[in-house]
Amino acid sequence: GWHTTYAHLTAFDVREGDCVAPLSVIGKVGATGLTSGPKLHFEVHENGQAIDPLALSVKDSPPEAAGR
Repeated sequence: GWHTTYAHLTAFDVREGDCVAPLSVIGKVGATGLTSGPKLHFEVHENGQAIDPLALSVKDSPPEAAGR
């Protein structure tokens, strides 16, 4: 049910489907496409619906991430 998107990265340190711990490095921020400088476009979806990532807390983590 959970899906995240990280756009404009110049390098990836993980693969699709990997579980990562909080504060893990997942890639390198870049300036791809038509951007005017380095940026990261980040999205969180739950069951297909976009949600505000700033409204999340640790208790909202997907069950498979617990204890990692």
